[in-house]
Formats: sequence, C-alpha cells, structure tokens
Amino acid sequence: MVKPRNTSVTSGKKVSTLPIPDLAYEEIRHALLEWFQHHQRDLPWRQTKDPYAIWLSEIMLQQTRVTTVIPYYKRFLERFPTVESLAEAALDDVLALWSGLGYYRRARHLHAAAQDIVERFEGQLPADHKALLSIKGIGRYTAGAIASIAFDLPFPAVDGNVFRIFARLCCLKYPINSTALHKIVEAMANVLAKGERPGELTQGLMELGALICTPKSPTCLLCPIREHCSSLETGQVDLYPVPKRKTKVQDITVQWALLRRSGRVLFIQRPEDGLFAGLWELPGLYLSHPGPDEPTLLLEQLEEWGLQLQLSETVTPYQHTLSHRQLHIQLYHGTQLRGRLNLPRHSFRWISLKTLDELPISSITRRVLKAL
Repeated sequence: MVKPRNTSVTSGKKVSTLPIPDLAYEEIRHALLEWFQHHQRDLPWRQTKDPYAIWLSEIMLQQTRVTTVIPYYKRFLERFPTVESLAEAALDDVLALWSGLGYYRRARHLHAAAQDIVERFEGQLPADHKALLSIKGIGRYTAGAIASIAFDLPFPAVDGNVFRIFARLCCLKYPINSTALHKIVEAMANVLAKGERPGELTQGLMELGALICTPKSPTCLLCPIREHCSSLETGQVDLYPVPKRKTKVQDITVQWALLRRSGRVLFIQRPEDGLFAGLWELPGLYLSHPGPDEPTLLLEQLEEWGLQLQLSETVTPYQHTLSHRQLHIQLYHGTQLRGRLNLPRHSFRWISLKTLDELPISSITRRVLKAL
C-alpha cells in the first residue's frame, strides 16, 4: 500500500521525496501491463507503430472523446497518409477535414509541425525525445506519447488521466492544475516509465484513466493497482484530485447575418488568432456584453464593409457552450442587399451551401446552417 505522506518538490527537475517506494513501482508497472494486455480497447491507432499515425491520434484525442475521434482519424489518414502529404496541403483543406472536431488550433499546429518535420527531419518523426520536443506544436505530453508508443523509449506521457491516477494513489493534496502536483506526478511517472514495454505502459495508464479511474464514479474494485491506492484504503477516492478553482464563464453575444447573392451565401474568415481562429463563418459581431435586441451594431458593421441592406431576425436564437464561454447567437436574414464588399479579397467568399463541406467552419456554424 502506498502510504500518504508529505511530499516536497524542489525547483528544477529534481523532486526531493517521492511518496511511492521503489518496490511499489515495479508492482504497479507489472499490474498495469498485465491488465492492459487483457482489457485494452480495440482502437485503430493501436494497430500501428507508424509515428505519424500515433502522433495524429494523440492530437485528435486531446479534449475529445474516442468515439468522436475515430471517424475523423480514419478520414484524415486516407486524405493525408504521410507527413509529407499533410505538409504540402493547403491549410484550408486541413481545417475543412478537421471541421466539427473542435479546438481548431490543434489542426493549425499539426499542419505547421508537419512542415517543420519535412524541413528538418526529411518527413520522418525522429526517434529521439529531445528532438520531438523541438518540433513546433509538440509539447511534453505529445513527445512522451510518441517516444514511448511509437519508439518504445522510456518516457512518460502525463495528461489529466495520469494526474488523477497518481493523486488518488498517493492522496496528493495539491489542486489538479497546480505546479506542485504536476512536478511530483511527472517525477513519479518518469520513474514508472523506466522499465519494460514503456509504450504499453503509457497506453495502460491512459486506458486505466479512461475506463476505471474515471473522474466520477471510478470502478475501484476492478482496478489492477487498487492494492497501492491510499485514497481507496482511506475511503477518500472522491476527494482526489483536489479540484481547481472554477473559471467564471464569459457570456458573449454573437450577431450573425445570413446574406445571399445569386444563390450563394457570404462567409468571412476569422482572424488568425482568438476564438475560431482562421475558420469561416457568417459575417457578424462578437460582443462581450449583452447585445441589443435590434441589429443596429451589426448593420453599422456591414455598412462599414460596403453593404446596404435590411435585417430581420430569425425565430430561433442559438446557444453554444465552449470551455469558458457561453455564446448567445442571434441570427438575422439580410434582404434588399446592395453594395460591394471593400474587404481584402482573400478574407471573404460567396459560397454555395452545396459545397460547404469544403470550407473549414465551426460546429456551431454548421448547426445553424443545417437548421435553416
């Protein structure tokens, strides 16, 4: 049994004390590997050792459910089967294929990293942890996942699942998003990774967090390492990990205009950073305060862009929840459209809705248009 005790963390990479004895690491590693061998899910990225495919799966799985990722993963590999093919693709094509998966910054970073890999590593992900970390958009977690799963190198991939598992194992009283928790868990994960079959160990920890040591209602009686869990022994599993402070949700009013001309609909590209960065959407405004019932500000914006028209509100408003934002969407139909856009030519398009799948748009934009 791992006994909870005070732990101290020094600055830098060294941790002065670890709450798991050396012998327990061996027992935990063996139990995890044995359990994973018999209980792992049959997932497509577990049928390959291709570093590119493994990298792609790890990026897609960040903050996204497995069932959602699988069809995107398959389509993406069919369209871009190699790092080179991804690097050579237009960013809009990559974003269009990603459309609906959310967190589009991941796709932009993936595309930029592919170009970096082609330029510096001849299109092959390097079998070196330090070199992986040097690639644009690849951080500590992703580098550890690629190094261990694709190349069987003894490096951990520490994500929310791993933080939760170790916090419960050792009754760590640090908040889940604290630097102290991250340092001590990463130190323990590093020790655990130094052994046989590091790739399977990485996946075993991920699988344990996804299937057994879940955020709510964990099935502790089925856990292969329950004999080492201090929070289970003390009946405090639900207390760990210590939650982070809740971030206040920001309410944002969105006013969009549906403008048609010759059977096509006007789309505007979002800025390269910020909310829905680089995606295409209906022309409109984002207001960080409650918007007016009338589209006065929206009309003024459209007039600044060179358009004169009338706007009428649709019957149904739309709500869309992001991690720390609540979007309140008001949709207006434009009529009697006159004028010519004075925006840069690359920043707007008149698109037939029949070809909408070719355009990278957000899931809420797709939902609004589908409802119409």
